[in-house]
Amino acid sequence: MNVVFRLLLKTIVKPFYRENAGILLFVTTIFFFIVNKVDGAELYEFQYSLARAVLGSLILLAVAGMFALLYVRKCSRFLRNRLQEPESEYLYALQVLIPVRKWRLQVLTAFLLMIPLLLYGLFIGYVAYRERGLMAALAVLFFLLVLMMGLTLTLNNRLNFPGHKRLKNTSSEVPVAGFSRPYPLLLFRFVLHSHKAVWLASKLFTCSLLYLIVRNNSLQEYDTGPAYLFYAIGILSNGVLIYKIRMFEESFLSFYRSAPRIMALRLADAGLLMGLVLLPEAITILTMVPVHLHGPDALGFLGAGFSVLCIMNSLSLMVHTGWKDFLKILLLLLGIQYVFVLSVG
Repeated sequence: MNVVFRLLLKTIVKPFYRENAGILLFVTTIFFFIVNKVDGAELYEFQYSLARAVLGSLILLAVAGMFALLYVRKCSRFLRNRLQEPESEYLYALQVLIPVRKWRLQVLTAFLLMIPLLLYGLFIGYVAYRERGLMAALAVLFFLLVLMMGLTLTLNNRLNFPGHKRLKNTSSEVPVAGFSRPYPLLLFRFVLHSHKAVWLASKLFTCSLLYLIVRNNSLQEYDTGPAYLFYAIGILSNGVLIYKIRMFEESFLSFYRSAPRIMALRLADAGLLMGLVLLPEAITILTMVPVHLHGPDALGFLGAGFSVLCIMNSLSLMVHTGWKDFLKILLLLLGIQYVFVLSVG
């Protein structure tokens, strides 16, 4: 392993996985160690049937492609921010390398950043080959290759054209316009301004799976257990947003806690913010009433989702810990809900 590659590994690859370890661990735990037991399916059978369902539905295929694009966008944004930091300035010296060696290092860096996506993408390509033939598998591999080359071009463009460095001030993090608006709307605008990719990925996951599972309910075979389990997982994924909101408040809006505002209005602010976070799921649930979902069950879904969001919001106020510790609390909440689903339905 040459010195230049070790520098790239230490400066870009390792910090990327260190920064996103919590989210990757959360997704891996949910996707491979909890939901695979639905209806008695083992890990391989569940993942194989899920991949086959993705390949057999244009909607699911589009959702999977959207998740892949969001992951690549996250990698691209990390590269942009990382290369703007003072300790990474020496990487611009890579331009003195010969083009072939420089491209080889950039492709390898992009490959290492995309390992989670590539591993699952290769599994989908394997399923495509067994179910739909060689052309389908080649199409999956071509899509993955395009994403990896796009990330490589992004890295190359950042190194060739560094541009103006972003100033370390609050203008990049705080939606300065709109402080006269209600406090919950300001926090929600911060989510859409700075973490729209996380918000969009969470809502795509929850709403698409909830819709696709619940719409298969009929009067003869009506079961909301599996649908609620996926719904609970999606609701808990909003914990990332709640944690980001709390860090934003602690950094820029700490004055709000000492403001002369009665407790009822503070609770109303928190309730309105959680309602805004839950709004896409609420719309999805209400569109399936009463054909695929009974009215009381829809109210139960909404009430449970809103309650869990409020619990996570309260815990973020009470527990002053890092993201990894907050993630453990989220997994504990999911475990409690999972026990209830298995025991009382």
